[in-house]
Amino acid sequence: FPGIPGILLGHNEHIALGGTVVAHDVTDFYLESVVPCAQQAGDCVVFQGNEVPIITIEETINVGVQGNILDSFVVRYEVVPHHGPIVPAIVGHRLAPRTGNQALSVRFTGYQPTQDIRAFFGLQKAATRAQAFEAIGDFTHGAQNFVVADDAGDFGWTSYALVPLRSPGCFTFHAQNNPGGVTPYLVVPGD
Repeated sequence: FPGIPGILLGHNEHIALGGTVVAHDVTDFYLESVVPCAQQAGDCVVFQGNEVPIITIEETINVGVQGNILDSFVVRYEVVPHHGPIVPAIVGHRLAPRTGNQALSVRFTGYQPTQDIRAFFGLQKAATRAQAFEAIGDFTHGAQNFVVADDAGDFGWTSYALVPLRSPGCFTFHAQNNPGGVTPYLVVPGD
């Protein structure tokens, strides 16, 4: 990974480490119901029967070449606190204001703080397969398969990632018995 110190895949004096991407589903999309907030200004989403205010964040984006700022503009984006950012509309290469009473938000486990760098440092110092597996326990972002072998002849495989805990209501889809049900690889109701 660019900017990460050390060797992610390779070997040190005692262990060899390989990896591949694993297809854990770590992203959920929610169809949010948007309503005017009853208790304050702005818009809310409906979650478990309650109104939750949408958070608005503004950032200034400077555009330039070789250190010369040629343009500057302010972007506004919105976040559903318990799910994540609302996917914005893009009009004329700019974020457009949200309209309507629905929005699509995205929750991704990579938005959470991680200890991935601690995992990489631990792997650099690992002398056994067991120590390598212990270090991999700090790796939570970007689902990966890891294979490890050490110079004592021990080897093993593990798959590590932070996977969302989903409610039972996310698993009601059945092609024949409940084709209108919910499944986490499709858009999930925001409530």
